[in-house]
Amino acid sequence: MFRSLRTRMADAGVVAGLVLSLTVAAPASAATTFYALTNNEAASALVRYHYDKCDKNGYCHISVQEAQVSDGSADKWRGDGWGGQLFMHYKPDSGGTFTEVLATAVDDGWGFRPNFERTGYKDVWFDVCNHEDSTDLIAWSSCVRLHK
Repeated sequence: MFRSLRTRMADAGVVAGLVLSLTVAAPASAATTFYALTNNEAASALVRYHYDKCDKNGYCHISVQEAQVSDGSADKWRGDGWGGQLFMHYKPDSGGTFTEVLATAVDDGWGFRPNFERTGYKDVWFDVCNHEDSTDLIAWSSCVRLHK
């Protein structure tokens, strides 16, 4: 039987830290795990993120691994018709600010995103939100930024 993402994170000994901005001053040396639960703890998300090879303007090569979102982190929310959605926010070197859906979990399920790499990104951060399956509505007040 599947264990909740929260249980798996606790088993791994991951402790939630302060929310950090991922603006880059110097390249990172290894992927870092980021995690969060939505405000009502109905959904959770996990991402391993790494950046390196930054240019003089702070735009970097990024690697996103193990991006996943889970619904049903709290038993009281199972079967409610809501799932979870994992978002990535960023600024590419081509200009603008973007938000991308990385993964969606339908009611009581899991959503995954294959690993990917890109070049020319800065100000990258992630959040998890409650997502109503039937209407594609996002409960923006439920969103929580992923943190170390």
